[in-house]
Formats: sequence, structure tokens, C-alpha cells
Amino acid sequence: MRRHRLMAVAFATLATMIGLPGRAEIGWEPSRTWVFAVGILEWEHGDIYSSFPDAMPNRADRRLFAAITSAGVPDHQVVFLKDEKATLAAIRRAFESQLDRTKEGDLLIFYFAGHGSRDRETRATYFANYDAGSTYASHWHFDAAWDEWVSPDRVRTPRVPHVPKGTRVEVLWPQDKTWYPATVMASQFGLHKVHYDGYSHEWDDWVAFKSIKVLDE
Repeated sequence: MRRHRLMAVAFATLATMIGLPGRAEIGWEPSRTWVFAVGILEWEHGDIYSSFPDAMPNRADRRLFAAITSAGVPDHQVVFLKDEKATLAAIRRAFESQLDRTKEGDLLIFYFAGHGSRDRETRATYFANYDAGSTYASHWHFDAAWDEWVSPDRVRTPRVPHVPKGTRVEVLWPQDKTWYPATVMASQFGLHKVHYDGYSHEWDDWVAFKSIKVLDE
């Protein structure tokens, strides 16, 4: 199996790459980016792994990966297995396939949201796939063969853009390409929740940094 640059990322890293206006500064090429993502909010064996019903109506992983493709990563280079589609067999098959499609120098983003477990004796970490059961053998995991020492040029610290709460901004609405006045209500992982002037709170939205212009005071 070929070696790849593998990034275990949370929202911060992904949102940083999406939101930064100068992508070249961090060496990110969307056309050479591949994504393998697993998002599980409910499990076949609910007595072992409890579900997250409150997170289902407005899934953050779905919104985030929509932002990734809108930032230029081709749809066919994104694999997203969700809930019942994320069985152990499906994950293994899709992950191997995605690795085989990448080339030397490409960036592979690895993302997993859900439960996990750790063997206290071996210290091995396991991901809880949709059909994970009571044994570690029924879980997905990486063994020590994936461990490696890396040089400094392969390591970087995510830079998360941040606009303070209460800041007056204009936000680009993608449907009509118009900038609307708004106020930043919160920020998290490089995304910003905004409230649009003259609209009810049902229109509040989380937007990427690239869609925001800070107004001069």
C-alpha cells in the first residue's frame, strides 16, 4: 500500500482550509484534495452505542462537506458514508478504494464523527462503525503499521480565522451573489453564525470566513 499524507481532522482544520482567502499560503490545492469521511449519529446496536438525535436535523458534517465541495474539491473525490451506510465492510472497502485513487503528493483528508473505544491492555483505538458490536473485532481500527515519523515540512498548525461576536459584517448570499448586512452571533471551528438585519432568527446561518466582509466602524 502506498504511503499518503493522512490528516485526522476535526472541524477546525477543515473550516480553516475552506475559510482562508489565501489558500496558496498554506499550500492547499482543492483539485488535488481527496476526502474520506464517516459520520455516524445512530448505531445498529443502540444498547452499546447511544445515538445523537438532537444532532440529526441539521447535521454539521453534511453542511461542512457541502462547503468543501463548494470550495473547489471535486464531488467525485469526496467519499461520505453516513449512519447505516457506514458498516465495517463498507468502510474498509471504500477506504481502500479511495487510497488507491490518490496519487503521490495529493492530500487525503480523513474524518470520523461518532463513538469510539480503546483497549486498555493494548492501547489500540477503535472506531465504532454502524454495525459495531460487543467485540473489538467488530470495530474498525488502524494498527501500528500506520505509525510513522514525519519531517517538519509535513506538519502544520491549523490557523482558524475568527471574527468576534457582535462584529458588524456583510455576508455573501450564494443564491443571488448579493452581500447582506448582518451581525456575528457566534464563531466555532472557523465558521461564523450570523444574524441578518431585518430578518427573523430562522434565517440565522453558519457561514465560512470567505463569505464575510467586516464593516469599517
